[in-house]
This record gives sequence, structure tokens and C-alpha cells, in this order.
Amino acid sequence: MNLDQFQEEAKKLSRNGLQLTEERVGEPIAYWHGLSSTGLCISFLYNLEWLNVFTDDYGEGYVEISECPIKSDIPLYGSHKNFLPPVDAVFLKGSDVVGDYLISHKWDRIAPYNDNFPDSIPGEYENIWMDNCPLYTSDVTAVIGGWQMSWPDGDFEEFIDHELVLWTFKDAEPWIEVFLKDGNYTVKQRIT
Repeated sequence: MNLDQFQEEAKKLSRNGLQLTEERVGEPIAYWHGLSSTGLCISFLYNLEWLNVFTDDYGEGYVEISECPIKSDIPLYGSHKNFLPPVDAVFLKGSDVVGDYLISHKWDRIAPYNDNFPDSIPGEYENIWMDNCPLYTSDVTAVIGGWQMSWPDGDFEEFIDHELVLWTFKDAEPWIEVFLKDGNYTVKQRIT
């Protein structure tokens, strides 16, 4: 497998989403409230409902649904973006071509990518992914949709089949992630 083939596999797994910034384009679809140890962090429009994300002291939080936004002095505006998956997602969710590639390098699909991987292709792709990932930009407050990060706490595989609803960047750390599965929201606070 070469880099172009690896990228093609990744593109098949790409996900659409919205980048939320303070740049005024259209109507606000979110309001940034800020990070504190507990309390309301962000309100945003999702599937025709307003979700209000609260954080707690335990590295998690909860989501409340409302008909109207809880407004703040920092309105956010959305722009569409196609998000590439991180290497670990390509390893886990890629086609049989990826599976065969991993077998040829004696690497298990569920093993997270690291510098011990015996080929340079995933590392080269990781640079492309970083150029696409809003974590590595300065003007994005949050994203709705897209792919989650493979964090050091090792729960990437646990959340691979959850929908990433929201990921915050402003005022991080912590970064706040909101996942949805079977109608239930899970809020995670991430620190490095």
C-alpha cells in the first residue's frame, strides 16, 4: 500500500460536519459560554434542537435539550467541512485492503498506531490528517460532527461506533466531546 491508497481508504471514512467560529456568516448556530470547573459550556443547534452542554467536576458532564438557545456574548457561526479520520479509525474501520496491509506488517487492527509501526505510510498520512483536523488550527471554537481524537486514555475503540456530536477547542484544556449512541448523550472532558 502506498500513501495515495491509504488516503483513498481514509476518504471513504471521512465525515461531514460544521466548524464553529466567531466569524459572522449567516445566523448564529451556537453560543460559547466558556469553560469553568462546572457549568454551561456551549449551546448549539443540532437536529433542530438546541443542546446545552454542562461540565462537572468528574471529567464528564451532561446535555440538556431546549427549544431555544441559551445565548451568550459569543455567538458562533457554522461552515461545512469534510473531516478525515485519524489513523486509528482507518485501522479499525478500513476495508479489507487496510486489513491485508496490517496483516502484512503484523499489526492488529485494534492496536493503536504508534512509532513502532514498521512502515512510514500511516505516519505520512497522520501529517495530512493533522492539516485537516481543527485541533491544529487557531480560529475554530468547536465542531459539530466529524471524527474524534485518539486520546492517550485509550477509549477510542469504545467510542468508534458513537456519533461525535460536538468537540470543543476554545479555552482548552479540557477539550469537551459529546457523543451520541442509541439516543443517549455522553460528555467527556479530555486533558493531556
